[in-house]
Amino acid sequence: MDKFVTFSFGFYYVIGVCVFWSNLSYSVATCTKEIVKQRHLTDEEGKKICGSYCARILFQTIIMCIFPGLFKLYLMINSSYNSKYIITSGLFTVIWLFITGAIIKTIYHIVCNKIEIFKEFEFDKYYQNKEFLWVTCPMLYGVLFNFYDNNYK
Repeated sequence: MDKFVTFSFGFYYVIGVCVFWSNLSYSVATCTKEIVKQRHLTDEEGKKICGSYCARILFQTIIMCIFPGLFKLYLMINSSYNSKYIITSGLFTVIWLFITGAIIKTIYHIVCNKIEIFKEFEFDKYYQNKEFLWVTCPMLYGVLFNFYDNNYK
């Protein structure tokens, strides 16, 4: 079981890195295209372009950093209590998704609004479509937790 868990964390971390770098690559290409196209950007236009893509990159980075620890905690709790409670029914996974979402949203809010470098970009103002962030996170966790619950019990 320990080798499987180690492999799983490595595998999921690689997936997170791939998602992060694909978003980063897309953002850099799009921003570069816009800068070349417009040549003379005002500060406000530059912040708008950077802020809209930087928020996605920042969110993916937070998921990458938090995911291994939260998944390890999930596995520890699940294996400790699954014989005593109704954890294997999937109820625990659903509750864990809400807990994880709250943790990630709180950390994202703290990073965006409390760190001076990121306060300047005003992500909430420039990045209006937040559905991407809050749909991606539960889907990713849901797929990975479901995969583990169904195949390795």
